[in-house]
Amino acid sequence: MFLSVKKWLKHLPLVKRWLQQRQLNHQNKLLSHQLALAVDCINTLNESALNDSVLPIDLSRSNTDLAIVVSLTSYGERAAQVHHTILSLLNQSYLTPTIVLWLADDEFSLANLPQPLTQLLAKVDGERFQVRFCDDIRSFKKLIPTLELFPCASIVTMDDDVIYPYNHLEKLVAKHREHPNVVVCHHARLMKFDVHHQVLPYHQWSFVTALPDSADLRLPNRHIFPVGIGGVLYPAGCFSDEVLNSAAFMQLCPAADDLWFKLMAQLNDVQAVMVDAPTPYSDYLLLPGSQDSGLWAENKTRNDQQLLAIVNAYPNISFGGKSND
Repeated sequence: MFLSVKKWLKHLPLVKRWLQQRQLNHQNKLLSHQLALAVDCINTLNESALNDSVLPIDLSRSNTDLAIVVSLTSYGERAAQVHHTILSLLNQSYLTPTIVLWLADDEFSLANLPQPLTQLLAKVDGERFQVRFCDDIRSFKKLIPTLELFPCASIVTMDDDVIYPYNHLEKLVAKHREHPNVVVCHHARLMKFDVHHQVLPYHQWSFVTALPDSADLRLPNRHIFPVGIGGVLYPAGCFSDEVLNSAAFMQLCPAADDLWFKLMAQLNDVQAVMVDAPTPYSDYLLLPGSQDSGLWAENKTRNDQQLLAIVNAYPNISFGGKSND
């Protein structure tokens, strides 16, 4: 009798939904545990590499045909773990000549770097990996000072809280070879517009999680908005000169660097494109604790007002038309 009642209860809509949600929560918990174990394993290997005399980096491989610099920033407690991200970038299938980490000069100096960064600097050639210091312009540090330091290079920005897959950079470069004058990304949102061709609020833009059949998104498109987590390749000369106006971006969009970079490329009539095989979000290993702080929570509520501020300040930004490179 009890078993038959239990079986009957399982078919009630609310009970069925509750059971499905409980199973999903259990699966997510298992996945989170597996990812945590994977990150711990990578962390252990990286710590061992830093303490050994030789890092597991094949410096015999080189890519000198393209001038590409990888640039990122970090801050606070996250800087103590950023060496894991950097090691994953040093061991990419495509090796760039230079990786630059920018830190705020009022927070760090060579004398007070986290020990893993000091160890890494001692083991890797100074042209391959550099730690530099600049004014604290928040997350804009990941690109602005590199634009000033390497004005003729194409620059790939990376986040500081991700252990990147081995071929991640290679995918960006492959698409860059096809479209050398276009911004390239792994992940994006699709900008949306109203009937009057005015840009709609950021929160209404849809995520592009994979390339659809639509040819519009397989080719350069001015309405593709690159999302930073997967890394973004900005070709040399893609921005309006206004991109370096620190007074403007710190006033208009201090917590929305990706919006600023997108619209400054738009101001220069430069489009964006996604790689052919975007790395799924599930393939990223996020460093433990790295999501406890950051801009994502702030941006959820402020992106719309920062977008409007930029558009109002630069009325020459055009969103019309869809021409391909």
